[in-house]
Amino acid sequence: ATRLAESIYLSNEDGRIARELMASPMEHLAKGTGWYMYDGAFVRAHHHEILFVGSVERMDRDVGRLAALFGIQHHSVPHIRRASHAANISARGRLNLRMWYNATDYSAL
Repeated sequence: ATRLAESIYLSNEDGRIARELMASPMEHLAKGTGWYMYDGAFVRAHHHEILFVGSVERMDRDVGRLAALFGIQHHSVPHIRRASHAANISARGRLNLRMWYNATDYSAL
C-alpha cells in the first residue's frame, strides 16, 4: 500500500502504473467514499438527515459512540477475522492519497 501511495505522482513507470491502478474501474480504489457520495453532493443535500458516520477501521469504537447516542448499552464483539498485513502508510504516501482523493472522497467528508 505504501509503495502504491508513494508512487502516484512519480514521473517514471512506477508512477504511471500507480495512476492506472488508482483510476481503474476494475479496482476498488476508484470507488471510495466520494464515488458513493457523488463527490460530496449527497452530503451537501442531505446533511441535515445524517445522524452518525462511522468507519470500518474503528468499528467497535464507532458502534460504541452510536450506542451512546441512542442511550443503549454497547457490547463489544470479538473480531472474527483480522487483516494479516500492516496497513501503515508513510507520511508521503498519506499526502499523495490526500491530494489524489481531495476532490472526491475528502470533498464528501
